Amino acid sequence: MAGINAQTGKSMDDLDHVRQSIRDILTTPLGSRVLRRDYGSRLFELIDSGLNNGGIASIYQAVVTALAIWEPRFSVQNVQVVPSVGGISLSLTGVYKPNGQTLKLSGIDVSGGRQT
Repeated sequence: MAGINAQTGKSMDDLDHVRQSIRDILTTPLGSRVLRRDYGSRLFELIDSGLNNGGIASIYQAVVTALAIWEPRFSVQNVQVVPSVGGISLSLTGVYKPNGQTLKLSGIDVSGGRQT
């Protein structure tokens, strides 16, 4: 499935569309989309939690849950969490299900304001 680039409006291939979709899901706070209040992730609730074992486990759970619900083309295998100024930065590794290809994304920044 090809998609539309959110920045340019031009068409994009499926892998780029999955990358865009994952970033959008993870950087959208739950409750912020009108008529789709359950879209997004709980990451914004967890930004200020300690990055101890419990806090990191909660972040992993929020990432995996949101992507399992909203991006069925991707299966998460690994999540790395790095603290950043005012938030966290995520790197993901997983499988692009249509062809089994390993897909890596990095620099997914989640902070007090929505990232695009």
